[in-house]
Amino acid sequence: MERLNLIVLKMETYLGVVLIGSMLGLIFINILMRYLLTAPIYWSDELASYLFVYSTLLSAASAIQHDSHVRVGVIFNKLPLRVQKLFLILQYLLIFGVSLVLFMATFKIFRTLGPSPAMQIHEKYIYLILPVTFVLFFLHSMFQIVNRVAHLFRKQKGA
Repeated sequence: MERLNLIVLKMETYLGVVLIGSMLGLIFINILMRYLLTAPIYWSDELASYLFVYSTLLSAASAIQHDSHVRVGVIFNKLPLRVQKLFLILQYLLIFGVSLVLFMATFKIFRTLGPSPAMQIHEKYIYLILPVTFVLFFLHSMFQIVNRVAHLFRKQKGA
């Protein structure tokens, strides 16, 4: 399970780097085309926006595994350590459940989509990032739950 987790994280990282690099390259090329050759790529802004959203969603999935999402710790940090651990498990159970619900809801959205404005490709292909991201959220939260529950019980047996 740990090996699968590392493979998924590496794939997310590499894909995120490629997406951000592609977005920046596309924007740079479009700037050159627009101001030097006065022939802009009319669909580049739309594609750059999609690449930005893709990289953001992949980063959000990776942040679940790295436990690096923003959290307000004023009250949380004052709780006993054992209660904090239980709250973190609850947090990942909520992410697990919500990602499962959202995964199933994305397929209802696919029925309402049409062609994209500039690129004229069907938006269901563009929106495929949503179920992929929710599966990643699901996997990362599952990994976190398993690791934290195992850690919680290891500490109890050793105490």
